[in-house]
Amino acid sequence: DSGDGSDEPSLGYWLGRPFWSKGYAKEAAAAVVDYGLHTLGLEVIRAYTDPGNTASQRVLLYCGLEPAGEIDLAAPTRGGARRAPLFRLSRARQGEGIRPTSDS
Repeated sequence: DSGDGSDEPSLGYWLGRPFWSKGYAKEAAAAVVDYGLHTLGLEVIRAYTDPGNTASQRVLLYCGLEPAGEIDLAAPTRGGARRAPLFRLSRARQGEGIRPTSDS
């Protein structure tokens, strides 16, 4: 789900509370991003989060996605938001080595 009807490939995930803060989201999202860009040959991957979900925003930043403004959502998030922060990563940008060095 792109959130706003975009045709760009989108990354989405949900992780149950017992599995939070164990690194699973970072590991899985990074693997999906790598697979999408390198194996499938996607040119870009996008994602959005609930505005208050800073943990998911950190996961996306860790995976190399960069803030790309906000989108108006076709349907509200679980938290009820109608606008959400958008993150994007192009294969060209990932090739530049865009990725944090710390495990923050």
